[in-house]
Amino acid sequence: MERLKFRSFARPGEAYHAGADVMEGGRASRVHRHDFHEVFWVSNGSGVHRLNGKPHEIRRGSLAFIRPEDAHNFQVRGESMWIRNIAFRAGSAAMILESLGDAGSTGIFDRKSLGASTVVSPALLVRLDAAFDRLAVLPRRAVVLHAFLFDLVDRLLSEHPGRNEGQSAPAWLSDAAESLSSPGPLESGLAGFYRRCGRCQEHVARACRKHYGCSPSDLVNRHRLQKAASLLATTEESILGIAMDCGWNNLGHFYNLFKRAYQMPPRQFRQMARRTLR
Repeated sequence: MERLKFRSFARPGEAYHAGADVMEGGRASRVHRHDFHEVFWVSNGSGVHRLNGKPHEIRRGSLAFIRPEDAHNFQVRGESMWIRNIAFRAGSAAMILESLGDAGSTGIFDRKSLGASTVVSPALLVRLDAAFDRLAVLPRRAVVLHAFLFDLVDRLLSEHPGRNEGQSAPAWLSDAAESLSSPGPLESGLAGFYRRCGRCQEHVARACRKHYGCSPSDLVNRHRLQKAASLLATTEESILGIAMDCGWNNLGHFYNLFKRAYQMPPRQFRQMARRTLR
């Protein structure tokens, strides 16, 4: 059985590795173990996660913590399945476990408590995807990893994983939200989002707060900012061009929103991302 090693993915001095994989329909990954801990979640699609010989159905929002001794692989159902994962060393996992205190009895890192069948709330999934985009481009320091893990564990404990089963967003809202990952909907902004929802603005606002924990404007801007950050990190396009591609005609407004979200202006973000990625 293949055993993956942390040093094969992370560069010297890096505290974690952020990986994203779009698995095609019918594809199955090889069964493997590794010498690191891992948290993964499904951003889109569905499939089967086989953990230590036992199959678990997984779908959008499924999340699991995997330990070094666990053997697992994935099988896709449908056209594709999008998986995001954060790999990190045992020392970071031990620190999180120690900090739990009495809450550690819930087995927050134990597959019996979380496992491959845990489904996070729509609001937490949006937060996870946004956090991943930041983790993937910023310097991979321990403080960045630990901030992510502490926040995730705290929210999982508060949510009581699994209680949102059967309470997912209605199809009209989830379809409109998922469409924000495409260029056209990003350019049409909030007005386009309301049109795709096909409901009055007050109804859309109530549903967004209930299922995503934010306003429609915040949801649209979050997707636009994620796309802008990705373009800044991976292309040579001008900042003005990126702002317009993502639906902003007012460059000053884009700068203010971006700085609020990433704690730095776009140009500095691009420089830091390039130093990290190259």
